[in-house]
Amino acid sequence: QRLRSLVARTREQGYAHYEGVAGVEGYSAVGVAIRGAAGDPVASLSVSAISSRLAGQRLQEVVGLLRSEAAEVEKLL
Repeated sequence: QRLRSLVARTREQGYAHYEGVAGVEGYSAVGVAIRGAAGDPVASLSVSAISSRLAGQRLQEVVGLLRSEAAEVEKLL
């Protein structure tokens, strides 16, 4: 059930955000999908950092940058 709720939240937000990456407290990661011509995810872009550097407004800035770069890659597919 936890996995399903994480997937649903990711789809709703348009990005995945995890705190405690690989079980390590104090680290976070955020990622976005790269979609192929049919709209299906074919790859992803992600960033991991110390949690305090990937929170609040900075998290939103990083998500925006990842989305922008993912869109550039998608144009090439």
